[in-house]
Amino acid sequence: MSLLAPALDALLFRDLPKVIALPLDRVKWHYNPLCRGCRYEPECRTRAQDHGELGSMPNILIDDAKALKDLLRDARRASPPNQNKQLTDIEDLHRLVANHSKLDGIAKSSPTLVKKAKQVLQLPKKFRPHTSVVSPIVEAARTKEIQASRAPNSEVSQVVLTLSFLGYSQA
Repeated sequence: MSLLAPALDALLFRDLPKVIALPLDRVKWHYNPLCRGCRYEPECRTRAQDHGELGSMPNILIDDAKALKDLLRDARRASPPNQNKQLTDIEDLHRLVANHSKLDGIAKSSPTLVKKAKQVLQLPKKFRPHTSVVSPIVEAARTKEIQASRAPNSEVSQVVLTLSFLGYSQA
């Protein structure tokens, strides 16, 4: 128990009181597969979809979402702010995936981050010049339509139907 004491103390006496004291709209959260069965799941799923958040993409775990948030942060820093309105995370990812040069620019300073993001988004490791690339995961969340994609971590060409708007994937 003494090995866990510092981590538990930090959680119970530092982190948890900070989160509890925040207004609901300022609490950082991520809708993900671990949310299934929670009594707040329907509300969180709807909020993620309505706001175009990363949780509206199927099976994006917390670590995956953190990598994608970091990628978006780097991409937003590298470009001038959008004067009209701020895009949702899903729309920003869609534009970033379509922009090979911007993604390559980020990869020069953060190669591990871009490699992880490409895995999460099921993008090819290398892009062919003058070809359009889309992430089936992002497109499912963006269009709310079924997308076919390769199974993650699979060498076999297996098709996964991504049903983002329903909150799950089905092989």
